Amino acid sequence: MWRTLLRRAADAGWRALAPDLPGYGDSEPQPPHTWERMVDAVDTFHADRELGPVALCVHDWGGLIGLRWACDHGDRVSALVISGTGFFPDGRWHDVARTMRTEGQGEELLARFTRDGFGELLARLAPGSGAEEADEYFKAFADPVRRAGQLELYRSGDFEKLAPYVGRLDALGVPTLVLWGADDPFAPVAAAHRFAREIPHARLEVLDGVGHFLFDEQPERVAAIVVGFLDGLALGQPGSIVNSSMPSETTIGSLPSARAVMARGASASLVANWAMATLRPPRTPARSRTAAARYATAPIGAATSPRSASTSNGGS
Repeated sequence: MWRTLLRRAADAGWRALAPDLPGYGDSEPQPPHTWERMVDAVDTFHADRELGPVALCVHDWGGLIGLRWACDHGDRVSALVISGTGFFPDGRWHDVARTMRTEGQGEELLARFTRDGFGELLARLAPGSGAEEADEYFKAFADPVRRAGQLELYRSGDFEKLAPYVGRLDALGVPTLVLWGADDPFAPVAAAHRFAREIPHARLEVLDGVGHFLFDEQPERVAAIVVGFLDGLALGQPGSIVNSSMPSETTIGSLPSARAVMARGASASLVANWAMATLRPPRTPARSRTAAARYATAPIGAATSPRSASTSNGGS
């Protein structure tokens, strides 16, 4: 899911990191796989690498995980990109999530999961995605322990836990981009407008004809918008709120310069995704494109080291 965005961010001079949360992608399971455990995993990843303030990009379950971490550690966040998620104590789960949260029904649903069936479902939900994307997403369902972790995560996802966080995203005071697919069936676009109301300084971008998996459906367009936003941080451009679709190359402005990271986890509707940030190196005219196009991607428990986009383990 994040491959194109990571490449475009690296080309623009950002160091992009793509960690998998425990039990997702190439990270080994580390039960319990609860919401709180995932928030702790984000904090551990950040602390182990001494990343400093990061620009946090979140999607789906990643929003519930990453935004909770951001509110708890406001000094470690310099900007937010929020997509296809919710963060509201009066939120309601969609039908698939309610099934996952119900004892017996969730187990029955996941017992019927096959890689081929999952790939067909993903192809319908995310036009443009292919076998490679399905393989990466399906890693979260690859064995009984990981499937049990999915159920554990959803069953820990009680929205009333967000009551103490009301108003805290706005209170962070960091540049924020709210980026949404107008046709998202899992996180309806009304949520995007609610984020914009609750974070008045945020910029809102709604993409017509795009669904939930916008990073897979229109990777180049979405990456251009996010990288434009990140570059706006470095240039100190003012932010604004736009309640409409914008051209693919729109530069999204914000506030002061920032250091950032981009992370990845998984589990959404049936698969969710989230992203963290990057450290921006000094921009120099002599810096080669090859050097710029390097980023790191690794299991949550492993040390990350740069490697080329061609050897990345992809997105989820």
